[in-house]
Amino acid sequence: KLDRAKSAVWASPALYHPPGTPTAQVILQSKQGLLSLDPVTGKTNWEVKESCGAIPSTTIAGNLIVTPLNVLTALEPIGTQGTPKTLWSEGKLSPNTPTPVVYDGKVYVLKASVLTCGDLKTGKTEWQMRLECKNSYASPLAANGHLYLVDEHGVLQTVKLGGKKGELVGRQELGEAILCTPALANGAFYVRSDKHLWKFANPQ
Repeated sequence: KLDRAKSAVWASPALYHPPGTPTAQVILQSKQGLLSLDPVTGKTNWEVKESCGAIPSTTIAGNLIVTPLNVLTALEPIGTQGTPKTLWSEGKLSPNTPTPVVYDGKVYVLKASVLTCGDLKTGKTEWQMRLECKNSYASPLAANGHLYLVDEHGVLQTVKLGGKKGELVGRQELGEAILCTPALANGAFYVRSDKHLWKFANPQ
């Protein structure tokens, strides 16, 4: 049992598995900072004492931890006990509610209706595009060279990646309120609205 300061946190814990170690670490975030715990003993491995976002979650990208501190920050842990070193911090990539997603060496952030792509190694912004979406609580989902985004009003949009800029290649209005992040499983795309569970898949 670990006593923590009382504060509202909607962000999910993340699992980080340091290269060459047998077990993963649990990454927790709060307004007090970012914390790495041993999941068996609860012992603290390291801590970054800087206010962390309470809604968007931390994203693990290989040996990097991409986390919403005061601004979006990429951390590289040193061993299992040392405080991570900061690779970059970039305000232009700071998220609002949706969690940033890392895909194919890029980090994607949806803030209001603006989708921003940054380089994972440097944090440098590569392109931005404005989407027709409102109040997106769901986080983007990346797969098959595309980003899938859905807003509170049930507008599902598909952005093709890989070019000099993202390209909107699909838009579908489901007409029902959607707050949760979609999921992929066995070649199908799932999204839950306030009334239905939707499944999208290619015909067999």
